[in-house]
Amino acid sequence: MSMATYQSFKLQTSHSLNGLQWPVDKPKGNLLIVHGQGEHAARYEHVAQFFGAKGWQTWSADLPGHGHSPGKRGHVMDMDEYTEVAQGLIEKAKSTHPDVPIILYGHSLGGVIVLDYILRHSNLPIHGAIVTSPFIRLHEDPPSWLLAIGRVVVRFAPSMQQDNRLNLEYLTTDPAVIETYKADPLVHSKVSFAAAFSMLERTGWVDQYQGEVPIPLLIMHGMKDQLTSPAASEEFAQRVGGPLTWKPWPELYHEIQNGLKKEQVLATMEEWIQSIL
Repeated sequence: MSMATYQSFKLQTSHSLNGLQWPVDKPKGNLLIVHGQGEHAARYEHVAQFFGAKGWQTWSADLPGHGHSPGKRGHVMDMDEYTEVAQGLIEKAKSTHPDVPIILYGHSLGGVIVLDYILRHSNLPIHGAIVTSPFIRLHEDPPSWLLAIGRVVVRFAPSMQQDNRLNLEYLTTDPAVIETYKADPLVHSKVSFAAAFSMLERTGWVDQYQGEVPIPLLIMHGMKDQLTSPAASEEFAQRVGGPLTWKPWPELYHEIQNGLKKEQVLATMEEWIQSIL
C-alpha cells in the first residue's frame, strides 16, 4: 500500500466530520480507529498499511475539534459527541460491506470512547474491540486547584481552553515520532473545561465499572506510560468479566502502536483478531 491509497469521506454525527478510508479489494474485515486527544486520523496511516496488507479495510475520523474536522480545538460540551463517532464509523463501514467482521480500535481518549461505547450498548454489531493505553485514569490526577477553578469556569465559559499538560517525552519510545508529532500542524494540545470535566466524569464511570464486557476485548498498555494510567487498565482487566484479554508491554510508553516495537504490537493485535473470528 502507498500513501495515496486513502480517501476522504464525510461522517455525519451531530458534527460533520472528516473521515479517512483505506480501501482494499474484497476486504475480509473492517478496522475502525478512534484516535486520541489532540491528534488525528492520519497518524494511523502505518496501522492502516499493516492491516491493509492483511486484507483489512481501515476507517477513521477526526473527532470534533480535531484534525480536519470543524469545531473549536479540543472542545465538546459532552463526551457523547465523541462516543457517537464510534457508532457513526460502524454504520459507515456496514453500509459498504455489511457482511464482513468489524473490529473497533481506540487509543488513549479513543480507548475510553470505545470502552464507554461497548459497555453502554447491547447487541453490538461488531465482532470485537481493541484499546491501547486507554484514558481510564490519568497517570497523575489533575491538581485540586485546577479542578476548583475549572468547576467555576465550566459554568460561565465552558469552551474556554487550557493546555492538556501532556509530557511528550513519554509519548513513545521512538524519538523520531515525537519530533514529527511536535511539527504536525494538525496536532494540538488544547482541551476545553467542558470537555475535560465530561471526560473525567465518563472515565470515572469506566474506572468504577462492575460487570462483563459484552464482546471480545483486547486491552494493552505500555507499563512505562506516564500520560494515562497503566494501573487503571490492569485493574479494569482484573475487575471486569467476560471475554477480555490483558496484554501489558513492560518497556513501552503511551503510544505502544507507534513506538520502537510497533510491528510486534500490531502483530499482536492481528493475532488476537484471528483468534476471535
